[in-house]
Amino acid sequence: MSDLLLDVDGLDISVEDRLLVRAVGLQLRAGESVGLVGESGSGKSLTARALVSLLPPGLSARGSIRFNGESIDPNARSSGHRGRSIALLMQDPFTMLNPMMTAGDHIAETLRSAGRTEGSIDTEVARRLAEVGITDRAVAHRYPFELSGGMSQRVALAAALANDPALLVADEPSTALDATTQHEVLELLRSIQRQRGMGLVLITHDLRLAFSVCDRVLVMYAGSIAETASSSAMRDAPLHPYTAGLLESMPSVEHYQSDLGGMPGSVPATSTVLDRCAFADRCAHRQDSCTDGAPPLVEVTAGRWSSCIRSHELGRTLAAVEPDDERPEPAAAADAILTVTDLRKTYRAKGGDHVALGGVSFSLAAGEAVGIVGESGSGKTTIARCILGLTTPSAGRIDLGGIDVTDRSALGGAQRRDATQRLQCVFQDPYSTLNPMHTVGYTLREALAHRARRVDDRDAAVASLLQRVGLASELASRRPAALSGGQRQRVAIARALAMDPAVLLCDEPVAALDVSVQAQVLALLRTLHRGQGTSLLFITHDLGVVRQVTDRIVVLYRGEIVEQGPTDVVLDAPQHEYTQRLVASMPRIGAGEPQG
Repeated sequence: MSDLLLDVDGLDISVEDRLLVRAVGLQLRAGESVGLVGESGSGKSLTARALVSLLPPGLSARGSIRFNGESIDPNARSSGHRGRSIALLMQDPFTMLNPMMTAGDHIAETLRSAGRTEGSIDTEVARRLAEVGITDRAVAHRYPFELSGGMSQRVALAAALANDPALLVADEPSTALDATTQHEVLELLRSIQRQRGMGLVLITHDLRLAFSVCDRVLVMYAGSIAETASSSAMRDAPLHPYTAGLLESMPSVEHYQSDLGGMPGSVPATSTVLDRCAFADRCAHRQDSCTDGAPPLVEVTAGRWSSCIRSHELGRTLAAVEPDDERPEPAAAADAILTVTDLRKTYRAKGGDHVALGGVSFSLAAGEAVGIVGESGSGKTTIARCILGLTTPSAGRIDLGGIDVTDRSALGGAQRRDATQRLQCVFQDPYSTLNPMHTVGYTLREALAHRARRVDDRDAAVASLLQRVGLASELASRRPAALSGGQRQRVAIARALAMDPAVLLCDEPVAALDVSVQAQVLALLRTLHRGQGTSLLFITHDLGVVRQVTDRIVVLYRGEIVEQGPTDVVLDAPQHEYTQRLVASMPRIGAGEPQG
């Protein structure tokens, strides 16, 4: 094809003698957008880094990469095409931006590398910032720590595009952002791509995002391509069981799901499945012939490729079916276990006071699950910190089961221990909350030691806790580094449950997990709530997640509650303009063709 911009053929990536990515092929035309989708360990980010010759030290690549007809060496770390003809936009803008340089300096540095003269740079910096929606010229003189996450990502995008690349490789560019900011950044990215006629390779673990942004989608699993199709074709009728599993694992924004899906197991190492179907151990459609050899990627129908040997046979049986599930009746009304009244928090700063919370009131009943949703800066984290005693409110009251915990420093020792046992927290990143030097068993036994009621046999109690969160007792001897992300989060939940709390505060507990693991953890939390009566205070920006777990939601905007009520009622018929915008910003499986 004369307009073929990127042509990747037979790309292998290995470390020493171990294969990590195997025989990847990818073609991209000028102005086209392609999504590369898969769980952690699938090889998508390594593939992206090979395109810009930025493989981690110790890794090497073989195969053919041609850009505009010219060969690219993925192993040449000083490659001249990076940043000029091909640009990279990474997940966390703060890893791309030098904290010692202003926003304008980042763009100016890129412009100078392309030979721009000093006299025109200031004007060009302003133009580049305006292209990504930043019209306030003062932003050019601010440092990254003075910018929000969304603003930082816009600056990183402006710097990446300053040399007018023909291809942009965007590696999870919106994962660290809240829903509305994510929507704005993706809309901006898609708009710029279309205006410039630029090629786009979008790396993501979220099929919804890929469907909403990309013309075509490539699904990777264990280092290989499992399926390739147009976004609309794949959304309507996936041809590989792994693609179908990803679709089924995503919590729906539109409706409650009685079965949250979630694929068992995890992605195997590429080198361990070279002689068989890599997905066979997790596949409900497995046959004996699936392990007789590695299935090739073949064209099933025009423009549709799959590496499943049963693709012709399974056909539309893999298509995601919209279930007509009814939410269980809520538990009978109970007394409030947590009451927040007129909570206010003002931070003093040199540039003036910042009001984080402007009078927030809500309650959580025993056995109820309440979600707190809102974008970054809405006050969600401040509420959590006040309830947990990590921050003292400026005004208001927090009552936890009859104990005034507004100011933890004012409590006596017995009251403080009582409050700690009644309220436990599950944070976003389980790895950072688990001591890497301690085994799982040690961590859980330590938590059991702080219970009010004595535990006679802690080893038996540890085994019971692990079973309660769906983990084998053998994991007690392992350290966090030997566990998967989902296993670590289950251990974190087990540690919280060791205290036998009345309330479990969950602060973005699945945001850092792959969709299949996310579904498993959400199912566990729902079981704890509905099956065991644990009260949940669930903080998240993901409306699909909050739809599946909570009975009632509280919507925050700029430190104030703008709407609250039963979860389905608020999400199906939002009344406040901000809630409507929040609901509209969430990507959906059935969102139709890429827009823009």
